[in-house]
Amino acid sequence: ATPETPVFVGSDFYVEAMESEEETGSKEVTYNGEDYLFIYSKIPSQEAAICALILNDTITAQAAEIGQITVVVVIIAVIVALALGIIFASNMSGAIGYMCYKVQKVAAGDLTVSVKTKRKDEFKLLTDELGIMIKNIKHLITNVTTASDDLNVASDQVAESSRMFMQTSEGIQLAVS
Repeated sequence: ATPETPVFVGSDFYVEAMESEEETGSKEVTYNGEDYLFIYSKIPSQEAAICALILNDTITAQAAEIGQITVVVVIIAVIVALALGIIFASNMSGAIGYMCYKVQKVAAGDLTVSVKTKRKDEFKLLTDELGIMIKNIKHLITNVTTASDDLNVASDQVAESSRMFMQTSEGIQLAVS
Protein backbone atom coordinates (compact mmCIF):
# COMPACT_ATOMS: atom_id res chain seq x y z
CA ALA A 1 0.00 0.00 0.00
CA THR A 2 1.33 3.37 -0.97
CA PRO A 3 0.71 6.42 1.21
CA GLU A 4 -1.70 8.94 -0.25
CA THR A 5 -0.41 12.33 -1.24
CA PRO A 6 -1.05 14.91 1.47
CA VAL A 7 -4.07 17.08 0.75
CA PHE A 8 -3.62 19.77 3.36
CA VAL A 9 0.09 20.11 4.01
CA GLY A 10 1.49 22.80 1.77
CA SER A 11 -1.88 24.11 0.60
CA ASP A 12 -2.51 27.83 1.04
CA PHE A 13 -5.60 27.35 3.20
CA TYR A 14 -3.79 24.93 5.53
CA VAL A 15 -0.78 27.22 5.92
CA GLU A 16 -3.09 30.18 6.58
CA ALA A 17 -5.02 28.19 9.20
CA MET A 18 -1.84 27.09 10.99
CA GLU A 19 -0.51 30.67 11.04
CA SER A 20 -3.83 31.97 12.41
CA GLU A 21 -4.22 32.80 16.12
CA GLU A 22 -7.57 30.97 16.25
CA GLU A 23 -7.63 27.41 17.60
CA THR A 24 -10.55 26.37 15.38
CA GLY A 25 -12.12 27.77 12.24
CA SER A 26 -13.52 27.23 8.80
CA LYS A 27 -13.17 28.72 5.35
CA GLU A 28 -14.59 28.13 1.89
CA VAL A 29 -11.84 26.92 -0.48
CA THR A 30 -11.44 25.52 -3.98
CA TYR A 31 -9.55 22.24 -4.27
CA ASN A 32 -9.08 20.32 -7.53
CA GLY A 33 -11.64 22.61 -9.20
CA GLU A 34 -14.45 21.97 -6.66
CA ASP A 35 -15.77 24.17 -3.83
CA TYR A 36 -15.27 22.85 -0.31
CA LEU A 37 -15.69 23.97 3.28
CA PHE A 38 -12.32 23.61 5.02
CA ILE A 39 -12.65 22.99 8.77
CA TYR A 40 -9.74 22.78 11.18
CA SER A 41 -9.03 22.41 14.87
CA LYS A 42 -5.45 22.80 16.13
CA ILE A 43 -3.93 20.39 18.58
CA PRO A 44 -2.32 22.74 21.13
CA SER A 45 0.44 20.39 22.30
CA GLN A 46 1.71 19.69 18.77
CA GLU A 47 2.28 21.49 15.53
CA ALA A 48 -0.68 19.72 13.97
CA ALA A 49 -4.38 20.13 13.34
CA ILE A 50 -7.37 17.96 12.62
CA CYS A 51 -8.71 19.06 9.24
CA ALA A 52 -11.58 18.19 6.94
CA LEU A 53 -12.79 19.18 3.51
CA ILE A 54 -16.54 18.95 3.02
CA LEU A 55 -17.95 19.33 -0.45
CA ASN A 56 -20.27 22.37 -0.64
CA ASP A 57 -22.77 20.33 -2.64
CA THR A 58 -23.01 17.90 0.29
CA ILE A 59 -23.64 20.76 2.73
CA THR A 60 -26.27 22.28 0.42
CA ALA A 61 -28.01 18.93 0.00
CA GLN A 62 -28.07 18.34 3.76
CA ALA A 63 -29.35 21.88 4.38
CA ALA A 64 -32.14 21.29 1.85
CA GLU A 65 -33.02 18.02 3.57
CA ILE A 66 -33.07 19.75 6.96
CA GLY A 67 -35.27 22.45 5.44
CA GLN A 68 -37.72 19.83 4.18
CA ILE A 69 -37.79 18.10 7.56
CA THR A 70 -38.38 21.45 9.25
CA VAL A 71 -41.30 22.22 6.93
CA VAL A 72 -42.86 18.81 7.65
CA VAL A 73 -42.41 19.26 11.42
CA VAL A 74 -43.93 22.76 11.27
CA ILE A 75 -46.92 21.48 9.27
CA ILE A 76 -47.47 18.67 11.77
CA ALA A 77 -47.19 21.12 14.67
CA VAL A 78 -49.75 23.44 13.04
CA ILE A 79 -52.16 20.53 12.47
CA VAL A 80 -51.78 19.38 16.10
CA ALA A 81 -52.25 22.96 17.36
CA LEU A 82 -55.39 23.39 15.24
CA ALA A 83 -56.80 20.06 16.42
CA LEU A 84 -56.17 20.95 20.07
CA GLY A 85 -57.67 24.40 19.52
CA ILE A 86 -60.80 22.89 17.99
CA ILE A 87 -61.11 20.39 20.84
CA PHE A 88 -60.69 23.08 23.51
CA ALA A 89 -63.08 25.47 21.74
CA SER A 90 -65.69 22.72 21.34
CA ASN A 91 -65.31 21.74 24.99
CA MET A 92 -65.69 25.33 26.15
CA SER A 93 -68.58 25.94 23.77
CA GLY A 94 -70.39 22.92 25.17
CA ALA A 95 -69.94 24.11 28.75
CA ILE A 96 -71.09 27.64 27.89
CA GLY A 97 -74.10 26.27 25.97
CA TYR A 98 -75.07 24.13 28.97
CA MET A 99 -74.85 27.15 31.31
CA CYS A 100 -76.91 29.32 28.94
CA TYR A 101 -79.60 26.64 28.67
CA LYS A 102 -79.89 26.42 32.47
CA VAL A 103 -79.94 30.21 32.89
CA GLN A 104 -82.70 30.48 30.25
CA LYS A 105 -84.80 27.94 32.17
CA VAL A 106 -84.35 29.94 35.37
CA ALA A 107 -85.19 33.17 33.51
CA ALA A 108 -88.39 31.49 32.30
CA GLY A 109 -89.34 30.84 35.94
CA ASP A 110 -88.21 27.24 36.43
CA LEU A 111 -86.47 27.36 39.79
CA THR A 112 -86.26 23.57 40.02
CA VAL A 113 -83.22 23.71 37.72
CA SER A 114 -80.18 21.86 39.01
CA VAL A 115 -76.79 22.88 37.62
CA LYS A 116 -73.98 20.34 37.96
CA THR A 117 -70.75 19.58 36.17
CA LYS A 118 -67.89 17.09 36.43
CA ARG A 119 -65.38 19.66 35.23
CA LYS A 120 -62.65 20.85 37.58
CA ASP A 121 -61.87 24.23 36.06
CA GLU A 122 -63.35 27.73 35.99
CA PHE A 123 -66.61 26.31 34.66
CA LYS A 124 -66.95 24.31 37.90
CA LEU A 125 -66.70 27.59 39.83
CA LEU A 126 -69.28 29.18 37.53
CA THR A 127 -71.61 26.19 37.92
CA ASP A 128 -71.31 26.29 41.72
CA GLU A 129 -72.05 30.03 41.81
CA LEU A 130 -75.01 29.60 39.45
CA GLY A 131 -76.41 26.93 41.79
CA ILE A 132 -76.02 29.29 44.76
CA MET A 133 -77.76 32.06 42.81
CA ILE A 134 -80.73 29.80 41.99
CA LYS A 135 -80.98 28.75 45.65
CA ASN A 136 -80.92 32.39 46.77
CA ILE A 137 -83.60 33.34 44.21
CA LYS A 138 -85.80 30.51 45.54
CA HIS A 139 -85.25 31.79 49.10
CA LEU A 140 -86.04 35.36 48.06
CA ILE A 141 -89.25 34.29 46.30
CA THR A 142 -90.26 32.24 49.34
CA ASN A 143 -89.72 35.30 51.56
CA VAL A 144 -91.72 37.52 49.16
CA THR A 145 -94.53 34.93 49.06
CA THR A 146 -94.60 34.75 52.85
CA ALA A 147 -94.64 38.54 53.13
CA SER A 148 -97.41 38.68 50.51
CA ASP A 149 -99.46 36.13 52.42
CA ASP A 150 -98.97 38.10 55.63
CA LEU A 151 -100.01 41.27 53.80
CA ASN A 152 -103.16 39.54 52.48
CA VAL A 153 -104.10 38.43 55.99
CA ALA A 154 -103.53 41.95 57.33
CA SER A 155 -105.51 43.40 54.43
CA ASP A 156 -108.42 41.05 55.14
CA GLN A 157 -108.31 42.08 58.80
CA VAL A 158 -108.36 45.77 57.85
CA ALA A 159 -111.26 45.13 55.44
CA GLU A 160 -113.17 43.25 58.19
CA SER A 161 -112.48 46.04 60.67
CA SER A 162 -113.63 48.62 58.12
CA ARG A 163 -116.82 46.65 57.46
CA MET A 164 -117.50 46.39 61.18
CA PHE A 165 -116.79 50.09 61.61
CA MET A 166 -119.23 50.90 58.80
CA GLN A 167 -121.92 48.73 60.36
CA THR A 168 -121.38 50.31 63.74
CA SER A 169 -121.40 53.73 62.14
CA GLU A 170 -124.66 52.94 60.31
CA GLY A 171 -126.15 51.66 63.56
CA ILE A 172 -125.20 54.87 65.37
CA GLN A 173 -126.59 56.94 62.53
CA LEU A 174 -129.91 55.05 62.69
CA ALA A 175 -130.02 55.44 66.43
CA VAL A 176 -129.41 59.15 66.14
CA SER A 177 -132.08 59.48 63.47
